[in-house]
Amino acid sequence: PLYARNVARKMFARADALIDQPGQGRRVPEYDGDKDVREVFVHRWRLIYAVYPDHIRIAAVIHGARLMENVRPL
Repeated sequence: PLYARNVARKMFARADALIDQPGQGRRVPEYDGDKDVREVFVHRWRLIYAVYPDHIRIAAVIHGARLMENVRPL
C-alpha cells in the first residue's frame, strides 16, 4: 500500500505539471494518429495524454509492459 500511495501521489503531481507544460512528454510511438498524443513515465507507469489548444485529456495510465492495443483511441 505504501508503494501504491507513493506512485499515485507522483502520478497526480505529474498530471498537474502538464497544465503548465503540456509538451513535456514524448510523443507516443505506437500512436500514429494526427493528434498530439504524448506520454510521461512515473516509475513503470505510462501516463498517456492528448494535447488540445485549450486543455489536455488524460487517456490512460498503463503499466509500461502492457500493449497499447487495449487503450481506447483518442
